[in-house]
Amino acid sequence: MRLPLAAVALALVAADLPDVDPAVFPPDDPRAKALSKMVWADARKRLADAGEREAKAFAAVNSHADWEAFRNPRIAALKASLGHWPDPPAKVRVEVLKTLPGDGFVVDNLVYESRPGLWVTANRYRPAAPVANAPGILISHSHHTGRTQGELQDMGMTWARAGCVVLVPDHLGHGERRQHPFRTEKDYPKPFKAGRQDYYHRYVTNLQLSAVGDSLMGWMVWDLMRGVDVLLQHSSADPRRIILLGAVAGGGDPAGVTAALDPRISCVVPFNFGGWQPESAVTANPDREFAWFGDGYWESTRGLRNGARDGFAHWVIVGSVAPRPVVYGHEFAWNPDTDPAWPRLQKVFGFYDAQDRLGFARGAGSVKGQPPESTHCTHIGAVHRKMVYPYLKAWFDMPVPVEYSKRLTVEQLACWSNPADETRVRPKTLSDLMVRRSEEQFGDVADRLKSVRPDGKLPLLQKEWARFMMRRPIRNSVRSASTFRMISTQPSMMPTGTSRKKKASGLGACEAIAKVSATSGISASSARRKPMRSRNGAAIVSEMSVPVGVPIRLRPKAPSWTPIAALMSGKRGKMLPMLKA
Repeated sequence: MRLPLAAVALALVAADLPDVDPAVFPPDDPRAKALSKMVWADARKRLADAGEREAKAFAAVNSHADWEAFRNPRIAALKASLGHWPDPPAKVRVEVLKTLPGDGFVVDNLVYESRPGLWVTANRYRPAAPVANAPGILISHSHHTGRTQGELQDMGMTWARAGCVVLVPDHLGHGERRQHPFRTEKDYPKPFKAGRQDYYHRYVTNLQLSAVGDSLMGWMVWDLMRGVDVLLQHSSADPRRIILLGAVAGGGDPAGVTAALDPRISCVVPFNFGGWQPESAVTANPDREFAWFGDGYWESTRGLRNGARDGFAHWVIVGSVAPRPVVYGHEFAWNPDTDPAWPRLQKVFGFYDAQDRLGFARGAGSVKGQPPESTHCTHIGAVHRKMVYPYLKAWFDMPVPVEYSKRLTVEQLACWSNPADETRVRPKTLSDLMVRRSEEQFGDVADRLKSVRPDGKLPLLQKEWARFMMRRPIRNSVRSASTFRMISTQPSMMPTGTSRKKKASGLGACEAIAKVSATSGISASSARRKPMRSRNGAAIVSEMSVPVGVPIRLRPKAPSWTPIAALMSGKRGKMLPMLKA
């Protein structure tokens, strides 16, 4: 009798839930105005606490052994935070689709398979005449453009003429690896910035990957590692001289992380990553007030998941490369006396008696200034490269090259210029791989459920979701939908069309909600997608359907669970991913 009564009671409660106002306070209550700042304030405090905790821990590091005991668990946690990686292939499949002759160099338009079915578009610049033991240079481009931009061409041609093999791949979501349909202004009936869609959709791509337990940073790093494979598979590449360059504005981040996790990289030059940023300022108490774990409101990969909790601050990532050489790069003016990360890096290299393997490159002016006084660049400018050359000469006996620039068109550097190549290779989309990954994850959990008693199945699912999303699962009442909607309660991150009432009464966090079917993963059509717009430097999404594969392929009558992916606090940064408990 108790069971039927309980069922009736639950049904009555459930019937009343749609009428419950989710607002904590009425919109006209003065306390409602403070709600949007609560998550932000809490996140900032927890980040400050983590910064102070890590500063005290590092102050106790006084030897080589101390440093490695400090470093190793943090870098292991960094790797774990990036998501699932497949087993590295014995040999990366490379397809050279076109070769272009140049003045003392050759450009190969090629693709390489970084994951089964996922192809990376790249340009390889190499000397016109084969060179034995040629240095290999891998360039991680910024979020501004894909691989064909002029500065990247200049670096490729200049170093190839100097006897190096240079690989410039597209990051996932950029250039010929776009995962959205907005390539020109003709692709949508209303005005939008076609040239910035790759950058805006980094947010969406990162959220999609978070929905299957991965991260955009993890996929970028994996692609760069496979780029190292491509360099080493070239017959003349010198494995002792593999240099990774990370561009300003989102290119230095994956370069630094890749070098920390891949010992084959001989030297890394991560611009705007590891410490002082163009937006940084001198603070009274840097242990608590400096953005040790990233604070880029403009970059979804800047705040690495669990970074503050597990202590892998950006300077730790760069410092972990020691004693391999590092050029600590800065787009604008930089003062070693005011950067709190610099003495920490010097201390680390001192443990290896390798102070001469830590260099720096810097520009002039500030991010708010105008050229030529302020050295803005898209990737790595000529003024920055000139500061890098002497280090490479000293460390790797690479002659200072003569700058060369005779830029090619985007069409000339295109990899998929022949439709027959795509038909033959059959490249997969991110959506295809995410659906496959979700099926694998469901299969793994389903196998474990077979050996669990009936009363233990639900706790196991809850535990898996908590581990998977690093957050408690939430019961999903939506039975069929295909909208990946980003809802924010901060004006600078608010979807267009959101009411003022919603802004005032929300919880002060950005919720990326994947609405899913109870029995299958999502594969939404692109018919209703809209381009993303920018306001105050932040990405805005308005009712945008996005192809996504979510690991919710549950059997009929099984409880349906939806993860709240990548919760982000408001104002300037996505703090919560760094603070997962």
